[in-house]
Amino acid sequence: MERLKYILAITISIFCMSTKAQSLNEYIEIALKQNQQLQAKQNMVDQKRNDVDATGLLNDPMITGGYYINPVSTKVGNMQGQIGLEQQLPWVGTLKTERQLSKSKITMEQRSLDEVIRNIIYQTKSTYYEVMRLQIDLGLYKQNLKIYQKQQQWLSQQVANGEASNVDLLRLQLQIEEQRTKIEVIQNQKSASVANFNALLNRTPEAPVLTLDHWDELNFYNQTIENHPIIETLKAQEQSLVIQQKLISKRQMPMINLGLNYTFINPYSGTNISGNGDDALMIKMGITLPYFSSKKAKAQHKSVSSIQKSISSQKLNQYNTLKAQWIKGVKMLSNKKKQIALNQKQINITKSALKLIRTEYLTNSTPYIELLRLEQQLLTYRISLSKNQEEAHQLNAKLEYLK
Repeated sequence: MERLKYILAITISIFCMSTKAQSLNEYIEIALKQNQQLQAKQNMVDQKRNDVDATGLLNDPMITGGYYINPVSTKVGNMQGQIGLEQQLPWVGTLKTERQLSKSKITMEQRSLDEVIRNIIYQTKSTYYEVMRLQIDLGLYKQNLKIYQKQQQWLSQQVANGEASNVDLLRLQLQIEEQRTKIEVIQNQKSASVANFNALLNRTPEAPVLTLDHWDELNFYNQTIENHPIIETLKAQEQSLVIQQKLISKRQMPMINLGLNYTFINPYSGTNISGNGDDALMIKMGITLPYFSSKKAKAQHKSVSSIQKSISSQKLNQYNTLKAQWIKGVKMLSNKKKQIALNQKQINITKSALKLIRTEYLTNSTPYIELLRLEQQLLTYRISLSKNQEEAHQLNAKLEYLK
């Protein structure tokens, strides 16, 4: 009868952890709003957008003026002074190309921003899964400690009545101390993980993080590495360099100067010459000779060509790296799914064995050490399942980042 009470007490002590958890998507939303790295990158994109308004514009016109200290005599009077207006015009299409280059830099920064967003989402998920696993493990160890403490109470009575061995009680005390130590270790690990998670959300390190008490089903992502933001950033950079080459060619072309000069003329006194005192207006036009600029442009073309080759190599290397990571992640995820299935079978079989051994223990046909060993094995399988579930979700998050 005593043993039956003990079995019932142990069964009642097994409980399901339930917490009102904040969803992972809500945490991701907070991270995307509060993360300082993302805000800095967004400010950079905004700056590039503002730069577009400042490109593709003509230089300011220039007004010139002069006064003749010693007036210059002409047929119609003495030249007293001049005022002029000049405007420099670039080669046809130069201003348009400048704006295209500025817009291409926006695209490049936007792709880089997309990569930062994707990386923040991955880091948030990864750290969340770590906190979640530690929380689940903590619950498992606390649950096991509670079972052992009830066993200790019962065994102490049995030893006092001479119906159980002190050796069994000492073994149980060792397990209790081990459970307490593991609980303390996991609590410290959880505190560190929570601090890392809150750093991503720009919150205080001690802010509580509420997680689920179970693992969701895993998703599967198709391979679309070609559209990964890292690859897209390099593609945008390549396009920007093409426009830059075009702009260099435009800028080595001649510059055109247009202008007007207005000359003030004082008339001669005492004469009736036709046009006496009429002011003069002159239209001016000039063109630069691209002798030195052509040499400069040649060097710039070579420099940009070298950068283009480097970007092309980087793009191929990044593609191969991402593809290798994807293949490795898919295979590792497949292995983790098999390990999870094995853990679940091990847990089910061990639970069935525990039911049988508890019945045998009631009839004194099985020693206590066998019951303790199976309970320890069940905890080991549950911890292993928790670890494999976390690693599977970590891999799934990585594949989502790579897709």
